[in-house]
Amino acid sequence: MRAASVSYLRASGAEDPNADDVPVLLLDTMGELQGLYRRATVAFVGGSMFAGRGGQNVAEPAAVSVPVLFGPYHENQRTMASALIAAEAGGIVSNADEFIEAGARWLRDESARVEAGARGRAAAEKAGGGVRDTLHHLRQLVLSASP
Repeated sequence: MRAASVSYLRASGAEDPNADDVPVLLLDTMGELQGLYRRATVAFVGGSMFAGRGGQNVAEPAAVSVPVLFGPYHENQRTMASALIAAEAGGIVSNADEFIEAGARWLRDESARVEAGARGRAAAEKAGGGVRDTLHHLRQLVLSASP
């Protein structure tokens, strides 16, 4: 971001009195994503940029209608990532250039971004319904096996 002259603030330094004037908040703390995604325009789930981590939860930003970018190493999120890609509500970026290009596309076109966010939310809700259905079927199996 420095190389591109993008002004940013680390979340760990968010008490800075000039924080409201900074266009990018770089999250470098734990446990704050859920609340912050609601305020995001576009999300980048960066834990998926590194092999061996398996990725982080791409459904969280999608659930609050925020388009999502993530890296190629999202093995633990493959189903949700695939659903977001199919809905054109998320995408894989492999390097800084791809990140800038994809993010800028959504930032330039508010209508496309809002529509992508809505599709992402629908995909996340559908995935949540799958969990609910699975739990229902498991409950039925447990109840039918009870004496």
